[in-house]
Amino acid sequence: MYRYTSNASRVPAWRWLFALGVMLLISNAWAGGPSPLTWPADSAGHVALDGRYAVLVDGARALNSEAVLAGRHDAEFITASRRDTNFGFTHAEIWLRLAIAYQASHSAPPVLVIPRPLIDDVDLYAVDSAGVVSHAATGDNHPFSSRQVAYRGFAFLLDVKAGQTVTYYLRARSDTGPISLPLELVDSATFRADSASENYGRGAFVGFMVGLALCALTLFALVRNVAYAYYCQYLVAFVLLLCAADGYAMQFLWPNAPLAQQILPAALLALANVTGTLFARSFLNLPDVTPASEPWYALTSAASAVGMALHVFHHGALGASVIMTSTAVLGVVALWGCIQAWRDGDRIAGYLLFGWVAFLLGMSVTMLDMVGLIATSNWTSNGVYLGALGEFVALAVGLSERLWKLQQARETHIAAVNADLAALNANLEDMVKSRTRELEERNRELLELAVRDSLTGLYNHSTSIELLEQLLHQSQRYEFPIATVMLDIDNFKQLNDSYGHQLGDHVLEEVSQTLADSVRGADVVGRYGGEEFLIVMPHADALAAREYGERLLSRIREIHIGNNHISASIGISVFHPRGHRASAQDVIRRADEALYRSKREGRDRLTIDSLSLVSVTDGERRFEKPPPRS
Repeated sequence: MYRYTSNASRVPAWRWLFALGVMLLISNAWAGGPSPLTWPADSAGHVALDGRYAVLVDGARALNSEAVLAGRHDAEFITASRRDTNFGFTHAEIWLRLAIAYQASHSAPPVLVIPRPLIDDVDLYAVDSAGVVSHAATGDNHPFSSRQVAYRGFAFLLDVKAGQTVTYYLRARSDTGPISLPLELVDSATFRADSASENYGRGAFVGFMVGLALCALTLFALVRNVAYAYYCQYLVAFVLLLCAADGYAMQFLWPNAPLAQQILPAALLALANVTGTLFARSFLNLPDVTPASEPWYALTSAASAVGMALHVFHHGALGASVIMTSTAVLGVVALWGCIQAWRDGDRIAGYLLFGWVAFLLGMSVTMLDMVGLIATSNWTSNGVYLGALGEFVALAVGLSERLWKLQQARETHIAAVNADLAALNANLEDMVKSRTRELEERNRELLELAVRDSLTGLYNHSTSIELLEQLLHQSQRYEFPIATVMLDIDNFKQLNDSYGHQLGDHVLEEVSQTLADSVRGADVVGRYGGEEFLIVMPHADALAAREYGERLLSRIREIHIGNNHISASIGISVFHPRGHRASAQDVIRRADEALYRSKREGRDRLTIDSLSLVSVTDGERRFEKPPPRS
């Protein structure tokens, strides 16, 4: 500790000046913000931005954007880490500043990602070395279609300006939700891969929850126990709440209703409170187990309704705070009820107790993260998902045990009914035989529908793959070549947009009929997906496949829509079995790559995969000169 003494006056003046200069340098370095980030960076995929951008909080929303962009407030920006970007519910405007120095080497444009939605307005300004300003706006106040990148959160595709340093100013403000700005800079390919992986994970979770809701609804229909109906309502409200909070609802459910995205998250949380309370009370008979808790249930439910009303009338922070407070109180009361029921000998209450503990823990972590009281991480961001997973697995076990008990109670009745049915079965044998014949005929019809595409009548995707696999096995055994042809109708999306989906379906039917009429009896023709078709030709080499493809292209050109003719692109791969093995995915991938080369080279043509130009003569392999492309 420094203690002031009278000897301080004896310190030379130059030392005081030197210390003051050092303090000013440190202060300017901290206040002015970090040095520019170099792009492309050495690290692949994600670039850590902790400490690479600066923050300015405008509590009165009084700063002029032109002055900020002109750099007149740069000294007020403070270097921030990820921990400093959770602002919770605030009326302030938040400004972030990030400088990126683009190298002269060519690079795909990076994506600036804000993974947290529920922000009303997000503006990104880019100021290049020449002082040119560009602007992009997004947020929950805007329809989803206006977003530059189709992403559940907010993402901006940055314009790469080789050799220049671009300063980005991001402004965020929100009256209905918390502001959390953990920025990430990701290259385009990694962003697409991460988004797809995240969507798959969220989709699996939502599918699991919807499955549980359907099971609960089915059980309600069977046993007429109102607890299952409450549970189904609770699950639906909870799933919609998560979708709204993570931005998936804005992307898929109400993309053109910004007001819904601002109001419904809090409303869904209040609805989840009420339905979850009704479920717990009914399932565990809590009014008899903990009668003293009944006023708390009524109070927290009423508080949730009041908070929802406040939120609807644009008092976002207050309304959301009331709802979240009532959620916390309700969780404690329900937890106490589960504990009391478990202590009274209700074994199923133990499963619910475990589930509530897991859920409350995960929800609490996520809520603390959202309001900015704890640092953001993957665990805190996904805490509600992890907690919900534990809860619903426990509830599923409890529901199963409840059903098992109900089953035991009904066994005697079922035994009596079975005895009656046995007597009836003796008189129904003739009817069963008749019905069996009808069912066999119906099964044959259903089998045909299962392997055919309903629109075109061709084999569907899965059947085409199975038949190709069978032919490949035969080819490897009897050593004959197989040509695989992938065909894609050119500009089919523009055709649908210009003439409508009905005419697009007509074109698909015409092309399918052309394909069916142009193949041999042993060939396989299937609809691979959308406007893409798969033709498998056993005993056909590259030359035969090429001749067939040229004829097929010519016949497709004869199909006209108005004054325009239809065209297609073809990719061909040929499998020569001598000494080789291949799966259906291998030959389709090669044909698909050849198809995309045809697309890139102008469409209305065919391309043969280079590995397919192999002939086998007297046990020796030789490569032939590829024929010219059409």
